[in-house]
Amino acid sequence: MIFSKWLIIANVTQADVARKLDVSESTISLILSGNRRPSPKLAQRMVNESGGKVSLEEALFPIREHRRGDGKAA
Repeated sequence: MIFSKWLIIANVTQADVARKLDVSESTISLILSGNRRPSPKLAQRMVNESGGKVSLEEALFPIREHRRGDGKAA
């Protein structure tokens, strides 16, 4: 599961997770928008914060949406 989806499901705000991960809200925003990748250390903290619902690979290399061969969202 990608981190942004976990935030929604867990009803956690960007501000809350930023505080828990000890980073700025802008850092979280940049990561969620795909404009920045988390460091391996931050990615591991994201995994831990999600209780393992987000894998390390998904935290490091998020895929926003899987698409079928016809270009429609799966």
